[in-house]
Amino acid sequence: LGYVSGVYVSDTARYTSDFIPPSQILPVDSNTRLSLNFSKSLFVDESLKNNLVRVGTVSTTTAVKHHGVGSIQLVGGYLSTDDPSCLIRGNKDFTIEAWWKADGAQINNAPLASNAFTAGGAGAWAFKLKAAADDNKVSFAYTTNSSTVNVVSASTAINDGNWHHVAVSRNTTTLRIF
Repeated sequence: LGYVSGVYVSDTARYTSDFIPPSQILPVDSNTRLSLNFSKSLFVDESLKNNLVRVGTVSTTTAVKHHGVGSIQLVGGYLSTDDPSCLIRGNKDFTIEAWWKADGAQINNAPLASNAFTAGGAGAWAFKLKAAADDNKVSFAYTTNSSTVNVVSASTAINDGNWHHVAVSRNTTTLRIF
């Protein structure tokens, strides 16, 4: 699937309109729910709030990085936590962002991060790269109950071998992807 660097989850809507992506590691603050900035270690939540879980094939590498000391390589796997509900809470605001470098070997709707969205239920979500048939664009699916699914998709394909900043932000009832 590719490489991920600088994964950051916040319980506030950090982006509500177009913005310039951060060029440096984002600092941990009181709104930080997860921070994988790879400044000190390859697989440690700098916010100290989560125990990370690798689902499927997820490894670390120092050979490919956007910033910090390395990145996570996703090969048919994704990241989660031992308590995924702590990242996104019901109808509250949030931002999930990361630097992502797709490697061209795409798996249909492969997730970057998820909390078992396929199982459904309230609070289920998935941040994923859509299939080649959908132009290799990033999408985010989220539900606050077991029947209504909100999906937002980016307008630009990212499967070009370059690093791309991807972010999804929810502000009150508006879900945006950048």
